[in-house]
Amino acid sequence: MRSSNTKKFAEADIKPERDLSAFKIKEKELVTSNTIKRGKSRLICWFNSKILKHRNDLEEKDNDILVFEYRKVIIVGLYRPFKCYEGESLNSNFKRLMHNIELIAKVAKDVVIIGDMNVNWNNLNRCSFKLDLEKFIDENSLDQVVDFNTRFRLVQGTMQESCLDIVMTNMTRTRVESQFHAQSDHLIITVSEATKHPKPTGRTQVTFLDWKWYSKESIMAGFNQFFRGINIYMKKPDLINNRISVAICSTLNVLVPKRTIMLPNPKSVTSSKIQTLKNRKTRAFKKWKRTNDTTDYERLKSISRKLNYEIKKIQKTNIASQCSKGPKQMWQCVNETLGKDGSKLVHLVNEGKKTTDRGEIANIFASTFIRKVNGIVEVNLAENFVIPNIFGTVPKPEDYFTLKEVSTAIRSLKRSKALSIDEIPSLVVKDLGETIVPSLAWLFNNIVETECIPKAWKISRIVPIHKKGETDDANNYRPVSNIPVFSKIFERCLVNKLLQIDNDKIFGTHQHAYRSGSSTTTACLTLQDFVCSEMEQNKLVLLYSADLSAAFDLLRASVLVKQMLRLNLSPKLISLVYNFLTNRCAYVDIEGSVSDLVDIHYGCVQGSVMGPILFNLYTSQLVEVLGDGTFSLSYADDSYVAISCSPNDLDETLISLQEISSKHTSWLRSLGMSINPAKTEFTIFGYQGPRVSFLFDGTRVHNQDNIKVLGVIFQSNMRWTAHVNKVIKSINYLNYSLRVLNIMMTKEQNKRVINAHIMSRVAYSIPVWGGNLNSIDKRRLNSLIFKTIRMHCRDFNNIFSNRQLCEMTGLRSLDSIRILADSLLLHKIVTMSSSSHLTMRLIQQTTFQGRCPNRLIFFDFSTKRIGRQSLINRAKRISELIPFPWIDLSPLQFKIKMKTTTPIYINH
Repeated sequence: MRSSNTKKFAEADIKPERDLSAFKIKEKELVTSNTIKRGKSRLICWFNSKILKHRNDLEEKDNDILVFEYRKVIIVGLYRPFKCYEGESLNSNFKRLMHNIELIAKVAKDVVIIGDMNVNWNNLNRCSFKLDLEKFIDENSLDQVVDFNTRFRLVQGTMQESCLDIVMTNMTRTRVESQFHAQSDHLIITVSEATKHPKPTGRTQVTFLDWKWYSKESIMAGFNQFFRGINIYMKKPDLINNRISVAICSTLNVLVPKRTIMLPNPKSVTSSKIQTLKNRKTRAFKKWKRTNDTTDYERLKSISRKLNYEIKKIQKTNIASQCSKGPKQMWQCVNETLGKDGSKLVHLVNEGKKTTDRGEIANIFASTFIRKVNGIVEVNLAENFVIPNIFGTVPKPEDYFTLKEVSTAIRSLKRSKALSIDEIPSLVVKDLGETIVPSLAWLFNNIVETECIPKAWKISRIVPIHKKGETDDANNYRPVSNIPVFSKIFERCLVNKLLQIDNDKIFGTHQHAYRSGSSTTTACLTLQDFVCSEMEQNKLVLLYSADLSAAFDLLRASVLVKQMLRLNLSPKLISLVYNFLTNRCAYVDIEGSVSDLVDIHYGCVQGSVMGPILFNLYTSQLVEVLGDGTFSLSYADDSYVAISCSPNDLDETLISLQEISSKHTSWLRSLGMSINPAKTEFTIFGYQGPRVSFLFDGTRVHNQDNIKVLGVIFQSNMRWTAHVNKVIKSINYLNYSLRVLNIMMTKEQNKRVINAHIMSRVAYSIPVWGGNLNSIDKRRLNSLIFKTIRMHCRDFNNIFSNRQLCEMTGLRSLDSIRILADSLLLHKIVTMSSSSHLTMRLIQQTTFQGRCPNRLIFFDFSTKRIGRQSLINRAKRISELIPFPWIDLSPLQFKIKMKTTTPIYINH
């Protein structure tokens, strides 16, 4: 033990005839273990007799053991040799030593046992004494606090490590430290007595990458220096991948070294003044409770107000300081203030037990993700498709991937410094550019030839992303994978091959996700157009939504091959995709602590480039399965199915809808997907009668007045008050926090926050509902927008008009936002053919103007107000608001010109 004066045990080989006077230290007594009579002593100790009392009465003869007493704490130093003494076995020697320390443990209330038992805690098979030690520890309520390797020894050219040293104690205030010494093959273990109330260090160790010396020129020069090249005889993808990766990592070790610094811990909201006020408040509260006097109560309230004022003042100072450090810190501060940092993982609750250990949390996530998928697979078996022998027929490729295709894939990477499992940021690969293209092309083409994906690419690093609900429940997280950058480039090359085929074959005409020019807005517009067209003809529209559970994690590689064969894709492409999806594994990473490696038998990699495309291909047959006369719409794993009928045929149509839903669920089960009937919603547009229902997968579903479609609330009467209420509620929820941020931020920073958190909510899918609002809802939304702008300008006395506020800030009014969004979307549909349904409907109602061939004339064939809600029927009014020819403009040119020509304040 070590307190104010140091006491030292040392391991030594001292013979009886050795003169120990040379080892004496001034003011320290010297003592050796009592086996010196048997040839040599293995322990030596210097101690101060004023502090330590030598308890030789507790030391048995012929044991290498020393016992001291320090403030009623028994300290034991011991050594057990590898080789026993003459005339005894290793077993009897061990039992004699254990008998001695058992007697000591029974005598002492507090005990610390330090030494080398030569028992390897890490290898039970090689040391049978470990069980006896563990039994001794359990019976005496001790803890073995050394759980790291302490011995490092070179044996026959191999470095061996083991955990041989022990520190067993029943004291909670014991601290163990280790130190390396060049002259020893053991770590030096120091045991000290910690204070009862340890003071926080105030600093945290942080490891980071130092990009100060990095540049595009330096990374290219370093790569050329370390890269040994690839010859034409190198065919193994693993070897080629390793050679390229090692060259890049070696360069990064020089240019971007890892550094460790000590940063101060975040300051809590406290100061001497706040602490004084807290003490005064406590005393005032106790006095008021004792006297129950009104004067004392008023004094307590006054102190509370002063305390709250001081706390808020420091909070605001901290916000201002954080926001001035840079964009990343600013948005982190904004999200914390707005309560958007709920995904921050502090602990997990598993089987009723709270866990804070990061390694244990990682294993809980891994087992939860695997258990969830396996549970669905067990109850929902997919079609057993036997893969035909097509892979062996793949001919030898002749540069399946060209240099241009690989270069294009590299340029598509984002310039990110984030590290994947290979610790190569995409920023570095982009900067290497054409330097690395030939090597990667050689690697990719050899993968095609050998049909072998590098093993490193099949290991995914999973980071749990919070979806909703409590943050301490692992079931509320989504597994997102982080994969090597070379794998991302390879996937992009495969995706480009897939996208050379007709998109409607790959995605299906119903799918709006992961398609160029499509979005949730185009999906909602497609549904709105269908509903309005049918209601225009006095028909009812019956719509239900289907919610899938863990859709991406249930994709089967064999069933995907069947879908790809149906599309007559090349055997090369099918082989590459199949090999990429099979024999994968993953681990969960929580702040540097990782779980055990788990095998992944199902699913496409969430977070990969190719995953969404493969999922769309996997479910592309929905329209064919449901048949003619049925409307279907999908966005990723969210599906919506509808049919229309006359009001008199509602009962028969409900039966038809039930049959359609049976086809739908049976087809999804054949793909191995799982549907959650409890989350299914059903509504009837244009219907005002009593509640009706139909059976969906054995569960009776009743019609509701509203249905939520991709974040937009559709009412059965095609009005939008419910959605406006939702937008207003979400904005009002943020108002107080925005007021706090407004005081502490610069004008430009605060404007960015308003655009991100207020205007984005107003503008989301506004082409669907913005042009069809009644006057009350429009006035409510406008009032909320101008309230936010007025708060931004700190115009609390209404000095400026609404127009002046918009002109001062550059923030738009509701009608300006709507016109801009409608125009941009119309241009996208016309020029990019983003949605086949919307594009075909526009073609039916469009003609070119004779004298102005770059202008389109749209027709509105609707006869009722309900039909004019559709964007198709509003296209004529929207196009008339565009003050310039726009057919030949690119999307970027059109957007810039439209923003400059559209007034920021419009009040219709």
